[in-house]
Amino acid sequence: MTHGHTGYCKGCRCDVCVEARSTYSREWERERSHGRLRTIDARETRDHLRRLEHGGLSMRAIERITGKADSTLRGLRDGRHQRTHPETAEAVLCVTLGDVPDSPSRVSSRVCRLLIAEMRRVLRKRDIEAALRLGRGTPLPGERCTVVSATNHRRICVLYELLARQGIVPASVLDEVNA
Repeated sequence: MTHGHTGYCKGCRCDVCVEARSTYSREWERERSHGRLRTIDARETRDHLRRLEHGGLSMRAIERITGKADSTLRGLRDGRHQRTHPETAEAVLCVTLGDVPDSPSRVSSRVCRLLIAEMRRVLRKRDIEAALRLGRGTPLPGERCTVVSATNHRRICVLYELLARQGIVPASVLDEVNA
């Protein structure tokens, strides 16, 4: 075990840990009395995270860009963390949608749902899962949410086009949905 403030937090009460805790508490109280807080309100950061996600950046991409832990970012976004460190807020607020041109963007799942519905008229769900290389019982892209990744959207369109060329599904649906 590490001795010091961390050791005190973990239950050690040796002289080194008690002194480290006292020093930490004195410094924290001094900063607080001067109006300097170690954390700030997370509202602006939360709103920015939601805008980034709505704009198509995944939490994984934001995590890679900021260097912050996934649990920290999700806690901020979901409202579990009402306050955050200024460094975390700055890292998130500096991210823009143009920072990652090759990031996995999201698109509406409407087209995917229509194409999958057409495929399900002639194929079993198991066959579609196998063609898309999904695990058995995995929900098909767009089945449970309103957006899908651009990659999954492209995979479904390509599969449908292949099936249409083979005459298994009607090709006219591709023209209708502009896929």
